[in-house]
Amino acid sequence: HQTVLDIDDLDLPDSPESLLLKAVSGEDTQDRTDRAILTPWVKFLWESYRQCLDLLRNNSRVERLYQDIAQQAFKFCLKYSRKTEFRKLCDNLRTHLGHIHKHQHQQTSINLNNPDSQAMHFETRLVQ
Repeated sequence: HQTVLDIDDLDLPDSPESLLLKAVSGEDTQDRTDRAILTPWVKFLWESYRQCLDLLRNNSRVERLYQDIAQQAFKFCLKYSRKTEFRKLCDNLRTHLGHIHKHQHQQTSINLNNPDSQAMHFETRLVQ
């Protein structure tokens, strides 16, 4: 769990400097094994959240699912202390909200005047 906390940004691979430091730092085998196993899994989970939110972003039929995934992504950021991913998630959600305003004329778009939609957005903001 601590090795996941040590990674600043899951979207960026190891820098050359960090690779060199790891080589000479005397990091034990267990630390390298933990990092090799946990890091790809956490990256996959983060990417899964992002992709799901992008796919579901402006469709009223799956609006509840979108909000549930957004809330799960916030919990992921909190559990693993992912500050960079939290910021990116907030930026993505803000962008998605902008897309809702732009594409209100589409048949399956989300109606922000609907009380249920407002309640779901408000609930997600409270989780944030």
